[in-house]
Amino acid sequence: NISPRRRIFFSLGITAVISGLSAIALYLFAEPTAELIFRSLADAERTTLIQLIKTFSVSAFTLSCVQTLSACLTAQGKPQYAALSMLIAMVVKTGLYVFWLRDPSVSVFGLVYATNIAYAVAFLLDLLYNVYITRRRTAKE
Repeated sequence: NISPRRRIFFSLGITAVISGLSAIALYLFAEPTAELIFRSLADAERTTLIQLIKTFSVSAFTLSCVQTLSACLTAQGKPQYAALSMLIAMVVKTGLYVFWLRDPSVSVFGLVYATNIAYAVAFLLDLLYNVYITRRRTAKE
């Protein structure tokens, strides 16, 4: 019989491997893909697009992990924790948007940074919630 904690970490491990490889591929193939799909872009625009894709590749990993951990919370009867972590992450994201959009030197990259940070916050909160819930359940048994 596999404990809930082991199931959670097994699921998270599978997700981390697949999404990690996907994020790396997104990063590595950003340039050839952008050049193939967006041939009509000027060089400066294409360079910006490639940088945006590479920076967003972090979110491919963290958002995948958030989805897996949110599903684990829902399966444990605690969907409110998943919703709360996403709410907190979106508050952080909105605050960072407002902060970085005022700075023209950061430009659109502020939105990317805010998104990456927000999903990292949601990931960490969901991970902590899952550990807390499984630890509490194990202590009760």
